[in-house]
Amino acid sequence: MPKLAQVAFFFAVIASYSFARGQAASPDAKVTAVAAGPAAAAPAGWPRVVLNVLLDTKKGVTASIPVSSLEILEDGTPQEIGSAAGPGSPVSLCILIDVSRSMTSKQSDVRDAAAALVKGLPPGSEVTVSAFAVESDLVLPFTPVEAVDLTLFDRLKFGHHTALIDSVIVAEQYIVKFARYPRRALVLITDGGENASGHGIRDLTHAMEMAGSPFVYALEIFNPSAPTPEGRMSVADFFPSAGVRIFRLSVAQDLPKGATDISECINSQYALSYRSALSAPDKRLHKIEVRPSEPDPRIKIDSLPGYYIQSH
Repeated sequence: MPKLAQVAFFFAVIASYSFARGQAASPDAKVTAVAAGPAAAAPAGWPRVVLNVLLDTKKGVTASIPVSSLEILEDGTPQEIGSAAGPGSPVSLCILIDVSRSMTSKQSDVRDAAAALVKGLPPGSEVTVSAFAVESDLVLPFTPVEAVDLTLFDRLKFGHHTALIDSVIVAEQYIVKFARYPRRALVLITDGGENASGHGIRDLTHAMEMAGSPFVYALEIFNPSAPTPEGRMSVADFFPSAGVRIFRLSVAQDLPKGATDISECINSQYALSYRSALSAPDKRLHKIEVRPSEPDPRIKIDSLPGYYIQSH
């Protein structure tokens, strides 16, 4: 594996070139995963912190939840919400597709699910698509949703092994660096399993816990009778309990319906922004809690449990 600095530079060059051009990267342009190391310096824009939050209301509740009824605590200290982007505003969506060998027979259902995700976005949104087997492949850089060619999902090339952890790390870093909108979502389509990543769950958790990270959804076709231990692994084995919503399906034919359910969740997301009171960047996890300012049994709030201050 190349040295970390070389890998990071290689990925940044490919991503920024593709983004600037508004064109898809070559299907053969492989992107090696980059570990999310501890921050050395505050990024541009810090101490503004943006959190993607999913608000679930009880069935039958139709009134929207006003942002004024929410509060954010950072390390136990209340923070003033400076701005909020909610339902109807544009979304930066990453669709991350498992194209390992076990997914080959599911291609048509994956295509339909991915297309449903694109079609379910609010006007003005943007989409990026990555596919992974043993390596992560940037199929489409961030592109206006109206310009996405849905036939690209018919042209995915399938491989063998599954580097799920590495690929989510790369996607997280790409979104944080290049997404245009504060409302951000990453949708992982996979049948689970992991047998090729160079990084572990701790690296994955660290990559997800960055201010500006997307809310993560997983569409998982789970097969408890798979012939190998790797095939019987679940997405839930890799992700922390907060900031991720997993839709476990028994058959691939349910993928399009699962995608529709995720689109509804994405439309319920809020991106809440506040200015951190921290006087200087550091390397520790800052704990986050988003809650109603007054107890409200109508809603459930889900967000990442904390964030690290990422480096430039």
